[in-house]
Amino acid sequence: MKINDFKIGMWTLLLLFAACDNKDLPIDAEGDFIRLYSMANQPVGAEAGESGQQKAVLLFWELDDFNDGAYGLPFLVAKPEQGINAYQTTPFNTHKFYPPKDNILAAVGYSPQELVSSTAKGKEDFVELTLPVGKHGPTTDLLTSVSPMYGSASNPFDKAGRNETLKFMHAQSKVTFKAKLKESMDLAIRNVRIELDPIVVTGSLEWNGTAKKYVTKAGTEAFSFGQVDTSTPLTKGTPADVGTVYLLAGLTKVPVKITVDKSDDNFKSSQTTTFPAVLDFTISRDASVSTDQDKEANRLYAGEAYTFTLFFDRSTLTLVGKMVPWEEGGQISIPIYPNVSPTP
Repeated sequence: MKINDFKIGMWTLLLLFAACDNKDLPIDAEGDFIRLYSMANQPVGAEAGESGQQKAVLLFWELDDFNDGAYGLPFLVAKPEQGINAYQTTPFNTHKFYPPKDNILAAVGYSPQELVSSTAKGKEDFVELTLPVGKHGPTTDLLTSVSPMYGSASNPFDKAGRNETLKFMHAQSKVTFKAKLKESMDLAIRNVRIELDPIVVTGSLEWNGTAKKYVTKAGTEAFSFGQVDTSTPLTKGTPADVGTVYLLAGLTKVPVKITVDKSDDNFKSSQTTTFPAVLDFTISRDASVSTDQDKEANRLYAGEAYTFTLFFDRSTLTLVGKMVPWEEGGQISIPIYPNVSPTP
């Protein structure tokens, strides 16, 4: 009987050891899985929900690899099925275990999920994220995690009392262009189009090892946009919408080409005029406001939004702008004089 009892005990122990080594534990063992909370920073005054509805890609790096520059492949790449803000109160569950020996993981992320990593180009890394075919930086709201989160099996990301969340921010500046006539303007103007120089257009996100997040990188192609309503002339009253675009973060000047249809006979006949302009600006900053601290007056920042209104006259173009939510900010007043006279 003792021998049989011993054999039964041995088999029981072996089964227990096998179960502990099994990566496919049932869902009720969630405490061992990598889970974390996420949210998209919602700047003051912005409408809730837009950026938080985007889905993110989460990258989990072992600490040594992360500190070496986050080259190579992460420990885990996860693609949550819901938007970033869906995991504010209930953490996203990867259903994957932490690495052994209590190794620390660093978690970062980016959005949208459609961005193409360097791995698609034959490189085994996530250093550069490019836009898929048919997508453009000025029409894509790119988000990146603000700073990494660190967790391990003994100090998990979702540990009660940590109260930590992987926060995401807008990686670009958002600019809405509008247009109207100056009081002195005696020509009719319509169909305003703007071509952005490639140096202000985001072509990709690139990993910055110092900042430990993805930052915008200029592309190689210009981007054009313009009024949807091409037939209604501008007025001296309410500015007309030209379009909203996302621009490379950190700009101190915005070189553009502006094209309009103009007429002196209420569009019984018309001419098309194109001229270059370099939009430079001075932003009123208040050092006592937290969102303005340590920011230069002549620079557009990631996560900030602006409305630029073009005022058309016969010989000059004046651009007046103001800061609008995404973030609080000051006023901008920008006189623009084209480098080249408009060509008929």
